[in-house]
Amino acid sequence: MGRKIMIKKIVALLIVFTSITTVWAIKNSTSEPKEPASSSKSSETNDPMFELVATGDFKLEDVVGKGYPVIINFSATWCGPCQRMKPMYKEANKAYNGKAILKTIDVDDKSMKEIVAEAGVTGIPHQIFFYPDGTTPTLEKSPKLFNEFGVNEKFNKRTFSTQVSRTGAMDRETLDGIIKELTTPPTK
Repeated sequence: MGRKIMIKKIVALLIVFTSITTVWAIKNSTSEPKEPASSSKSSETNDPMFELVATGDFKLEDVVGKGYPVIINFSATWCGPCQRMKPMYKEANKAYNGKAILKTIDVDDKSMKEIVAEAGVTGIPHQIFFYPDGTTPTLEKSPKLFNEFGVNEKFNKRTFSTQVSRTGAMDRETLDGIIKELTTPPTK
């Protein structure tokens, strides 16, 4: 009889432990990282061009060709990989503030419908890229972008132009490498 009670207690403890760890994991996977109190914002500019989230009045011409490499990331709140990438993208935006333009566009935002369609987004997360002069990378100019970072060229039937993009989540190392390639003058 004592053995059955002992097993029931162990099972009850395992259930409680599993419940606590599940709640903790959910809470920590969805919460925004806290900014350290000693963090300095002196390197950040207040220029709206460098704000991370694109709002309803956003236009590509507001950021493309302004002397900075540009990465526009298309995502959604319901997209798991997008949400996992969000803290890294936010951190990178702070690190590159004034050096590169990182924007994120919610594909479900009705005010962004036109930009999402023009970018040819068919899956998310999806990124499009521009050199500081506003041109798009090519395989000839930046082979490393295409060969190492999964960037592709495709013809956009809606805009009748070549679209340079990448679909899928990326880590910080990939993002840093892409920004470096966009910043480095093209080889040809």
